[in-house]
Amino acid sequence: MPRFLAPLALLLALLLAGPAFAQSSVVQTDNVRAELVSDVATVKAGEPFWVGLRQTIRPKWHTYWKNPGESGLPTEIAWTLPAGAKADPIVWPTPTLFDIGGVTNYGFKDEAMLLVRITPPADLAGPLKLAAEANWLVCEDVCIPEEGKFELTLASGAAATPAPPFNLSLGVPLIDFPLVHAALAVLAGRLTAPLTAITAAVVGVFAGWFLLDRVDNGSARIVIGVLILALLAFNVVLHHRREQLLALTRHRTFTWGMGGIAGISTMLANAAGPVMTVYLLAQRLEKKEHLGVFCRFFLFINLFKLPFSGNLGLVTGPSLMTNLVLLPGVVAGIVLGWQILKRIKQDAFESVLAWLTAFAAVWLIIG
Repeated sequence: MPRFLAPLALLLALLLAGPAFAQSSVVQTDNVRAELVSDVATVKAGEPFWVGLRQTIRPKWHTYWKNPGESGLPTEIAWTLPAGAKADPIVWPTPTLFDIGGVTNYGFKDEAMLLVRITPPADLAGPLKLAAEANWLVCEDVCIPEEGKFELTLASGAAATPAPPFNLSLGVPLIDFPLVHAALAVLAGRLTAPLTAITAAVVGVFAGWFLLDRVDNGSARIVIGVLILALLAFNVVLHHRREQLLALTRHRTFTWGMGGIAGISTMLANAAGPVMTVYLLAQRLEKKEHLGVFCRFFLFINLFKLPFSGNLGLVTGPSLMTNLVLLPGVVAGIVLGWQILKRIKQDAFESVLAWLTAFAAVWLIIG
């Protein structure tokens, strides 16, 4: 095989080698078909894997998100597990907004997959038996409380392949394109790595990894979003008092702090982008320099995160397939964005970045 075809062959092999799935018996109510599904058929002692409560919802009806809005109740799952096993909180997908008679609610229509990470006992010997009792409220013109009991038994073995289909923080497939960042850094003509920020971010990644199972994902998103808005406000002050605050933004402590926050944010909420945007806006870099520093920073950090993402089961055949499907659009976006970058004025460039960063921060808080 020609050498240049080897990476393509490996990618195709990963795409075709999808994970095995196991599922419980189906609970069929008047309005919802529900079942437990697992991304593995065999579990390994002490190694986390993912289970989802899949709800297929009657047309025109809906269930509710963790924050249902002005009315409604979220789905709840009570687990019965063997001693030493652990079930994490539900990882909620992105909801749909419903406005019914002037009442605003957030929830799901057609289908919802509520993900839960399960950690088997470290001394597991034999099959792992999971039991769950779920309660949900399903509504159209009227609301009906429903429930279901589920049992799922998984064999244990020497190896397992955890593969959550969604990113933990955003509810969308995990998409990182290190080669895209590399290509943009080359286009920008800036290849020197920002070592201080990268070193601080590496420390932050480890800190975020430590906090991952200790901090509620929703709370982390709110804290990070509020912090980004506060940094944007500081950037506005900086714009008007540049001479007085210039030394602060160029100080190593400021760089270390922003790099560390970016590392923690990327692990807890995949939200390092807005943090680094605020940092680079404070540096008042020329637009190509800004792009080059941003891209090479994320080239290094995303490659460094790869083992962590793999351990969490975020790098899978389905996620790579999603990346492959989206790649043509990404390439088209690079070409279009590069043309816009060459034509946009520096002030407009900074304003657009600031507004997009503010939108991302608000999305973290309310999303």
